[in-house]
Amino acid sequence: MRTACEEVVKYVLPAYRSIIAKDLVYSYGLTQEQAAKTMKISQAVISYYITAKRGKGVKRYEELKILNDRAHEDSKRLLDGVPIETVSSGFCELCTLMRKNNMLKEEVINTCTH
Repeated sequence: MRTACEEVVKYVLPAYRSIIAKDLVYSYGLTQEQAAKTMKISQAVISYYITAKRGKGVKRYEELKILNDRAHEDSKRLLDGVPIETVSSGFCELCTLMRKNNMLKEEVINTCTH
């Protein structure tokens, strides 16, 4: 059994990042290198997200409307020049909302106090 934070770090955050990486490359036409600089991660990580070699097991979360909507919104914010640190801080709100609405796996223990 995992805590909610473990579930989020292992599955939800990679799903969120994967959606943003794919958005930046496929929807907005950035190169993998440009997307990597925008997200402050390596080009190799972008490649892994795009080819699904990184973030295995995240499919369940990638299909959630709330996660998709937030990731697409944050992709646009990044392109508008909002710093990744500012965009990323909103992920905590998403995590809180997902926990409150029981959107994590059923066997997860919700120990977070946020």
